[in-house]
Amino acid sequence: MSWYTWIVDSFSEKVVYRTGTQYNSTLEVVRSGSHLILDAKSVNYSFGGLHSAFRQLFRKIRIHKLNLGNVLILGFGAGSVASILQHEYRIGCKITGVEIDPEVIKIGKEYFNLDSVSNLEVIEQDANSFMVANTDIFDLVVVDLYIDKDVPVQAETSEFALLLRKSLKQNGLLIFNKWVYNIDTRESAERLKSTLISTFNDLKIYRTGHGRMNWMMVCKRID
Repeated sequence: MSWYTWIVDSFSEKVVYRTGTQYNSTLEVVRSGSHLILDAKSVNYSFGGLHSAFRQLFRKIRIHKLNLGNVLILGFGAGSVASILQHEYRIGCKITGVEIDPEVIKIGKEYFNLDSVSNLEVIEQDANSFMVANTDIFDLVVVDLYIDKDVPVQAETSEFALLLRKSLKQNGLLIFNKWVYNIDTRESAERLKSTLISTFNDLKIYRTGHGRMNWMMVCKRID
């Protein structure tokens, strides 16, 4: 292989699998350089820009210093957050992942080596239904709920925020990822901020990702 061919291959993107589902009109596994990413129609779902956004956040909050035994990820995708926690930070936590789209779970297993994540349970279910029935409590809850580029309306309500609070141990941490890309999403982000503050009385926002468009809202259950 010539150097020119190697450079072109290293920086090119190639779709290796494409499908659509009732939840996602487009899902693509894309080879980007030397690694795979999962994209929806308009945004990255796993192991691309979103992966980088969570990496930035975890560095900022020094996640390796937290005592994480039991973690819940709502909007599991192909396993980006779980991979960062276990493969990059070597945190030996139990992980429950909730993902509504069975095709996304299938893609995670076939292309992103989900079986390498230890002590993992992935549940195919709507996040709100899961939370209503849930009786477990967690040290960390990550909310990354998206249908393409938008958060489902139910996930930004005060009722859902109360379910999130109920699922956290005392001093447990909530991370809510909100992508702010226009005036409407900025306004809904401000409303979500107010909802979380009234529910937790504790909130910090870390802006990460490309253009710092991911508003990572971090809350702690302090009472």
